[in-house]
Amino acid sequence: MAYTTTIKSVCTRCRYSLLAEINKAKGYMNDEMAFGNKIERINFGNKCAKMLNCYKDEVEVQMEKLTDAIAENDPSLVVNMVDQDYELLQQAENSLIDLEQF
Repeated sequence: MAYTTTIKSVCTRCRYSLLAEINKAKGYMNDEMAFGNKIERINFGNKCAKMLNCYKDEVEVQMEKLTDAIAENDPSLVVNMVDQDYELLQQAENSLIDLEQF
């Protein structure tokens, strides 16, 4: 049980981190952030894309671990969590595509 609780905590932290990066990317593309110059802006966009990839990968790993840990005990919860994570990962992919095209 402690193992499952730990995985849930890590998974939740990864989801929140990914969502924060998605919001940063949206703010960046909507000119809600002040930048001193063009290079600063480009560097921020590149960093944001790298962080999105990092957190996206981590959410996928943690989702798999959590699914394995609770699949037998609560299959309906697993389906719900996978749906939520898939939606979040899709938002991250869309943000990455938008950043590339920006």
